[in-house]
Amino acid sequence: MIEPFVVAGEVLITTTKCHHDFSCITSGQCGNMPMCKVQSVFDKNMLYVESMSEKKNIACPYKMSAGSTIVHICTCPTHHAIYRQSAVSMSRKNRPSDNAVTRNFAKTRMSEDGT
Repeated sequence: MIEPFVVAGEVLITTTKCHHDFSCITSGQCGNMPMCKVQSVFDKNMLYVESMSEKKNIACPYKMSAGSTIVHICTCPTHHAIYRQSAVSMSRKNRPSDNAVTRNFAKTRMSEDGT
């Protein structure tokens, strides 16, 4: 069994769309699936992740396309807090190109906004 993560109450309050009763805190899993694998930090509230739910065709309210079928952007406040606590980090060579993903994300946002 893994050691439970400690996540601040303010973070939990902002995680309003969790469908799995915060199972990630105690089990390190998102429901009955592994949490999405973090590739890198996008900014203080977003992570680049390899989506585990995509492999099982399960929708996640915190997952956004980053212009790739493999890498997505995770906006889950609790996942971000857990990642900050973990000692796991990906090497630079396994990260997607920051500029390419940022450009694709910007294009996606612009098309969603109709601009």
